[in-house]
Amino acid sequence: MTLLSGCLSLGGTERVALNLTDFLPAEWQPVGELRTVDIDSDATTEYLLFYTYDQVNGSGPTGALILDPQTETVVDAQGQLARDRPTIFPNPYALLPSYWQGAGQGFIAAPGQQEAVSVYQVAYQTTGLLGQVAKPDTLIVRGGNTYLTFAWWQNVIDGYGVTQLYAPGGFEGLDWEVWARSPTPITSIIGSTPLNNRSLFCRKTRYDRAAPTPPPANIYRPSLVFVPTDLGLFFCAGSPAHPFYPEGVVLAYLRHAERRTALLAEPTAQSTIDGSLNLSALLLVDEAVGYRTVADTLTAATARGDQVKTSVCANLLYQEGNQAVVTRQIFLFVLEHHPPRLDPPTPARLLIATVNPLPAPSGQIAVQCHDFIDQD
Repeated sequence: MTLLSGCLSLGGTERVALNLTDFLPAEWQPVGELRTVDIDSDATTEYLLFYTYDQVNGSGPTGALILDPQTETVVDAQGQLARDRPTIFPNPYALLPSYWQGAGQGFIAAPGQQEAVSVYQVAYQTTGLLGQVAKPDTLIVRGGNTYLTFAWWQNVIDGYGVTQLYAPGGFEGLDWEVWARSPTPITSIIGSTPLNNRSLFCRKTRYDRAAPTPPPANIYRPSLVFVPTDLGLFFCAGSPAHPFYPEGVVLAYLRHAERRTALLAEPTAQSTIDGSLNLSALLLVDEAVGYRTVADTLTAATARGDQVKTSVCANLLYQEGNQAVVTRQIFLFVLEHHPPRLDPPTPARLLIATVNPLPAPSGQIAVQCHDFIDQD
């Protein structure tokens, strides 16, 4: 098995021919061509190989390894010949999959997504010697828009350090087409996780790069660490003008100030409702849970002529100004059903009638909306 590198997206122009049959397991299938990389500032060029593994029905996740032409015998701290580090070219260092400490996140891309993999070299150390621009020291590998893998050189025993961010609903905050033309270090990004509920909610998390700490003496450069911050609930694809389900109405009210009047049964009640919600100090929406159905049938409600109502529990976190203290309050929103109209044509809608704070159930510390709203 011989792979040839062609036109390389990483700026390399060298063509290489390497026989992989000596070390590549038969159940691993190479994907694409070898790519030249150099993030360890040594005198040799390394080669990045993508492959699929754990094949089931011809498909498997994508892994990656770097073939590093070590020019000297690789020994461990006790001077013994290092296992899994042959002294012949090429010397394979796994990125992912890996279960060693410091890795273990998973894989580069999900099964069927190997064609969506793209790789970039960036410099997280912004300046070099004498003010020169630093050489790339980190690989950033995109596995579609759901996996972000970062790799950097550590040492000849441990190989490359790896960290990974995963967002099943995709990453936000970067124009990837613009970024790909001139890749720069990613220091903050937002990931989205769908809740797969009827109102299409996503939970969003912001990942911020932690300040680097000096590495141990045997490690080439500091690890790349991201700190997650929960941002709460959002609509996955943006809020509709008037969501159909009750929990969607409540989230739209909390998230979109410009739509609040249209979501109320009595628009004149907005100032009272907004005051009770203390929206200026709202930090995040932790939960918005509604009943699966209203407690009535359309036939029965029509016969009685009653106003049909339903409730939504909203679990909100607050932070006043620059204070560090975060507080939690649960509110019960009562929504009224308003039938469709002909002039102008309007579908049936649920509109917010009242909002009231709920006390925590006695004897409980951790309170959730499911303590108040039974969805069974």
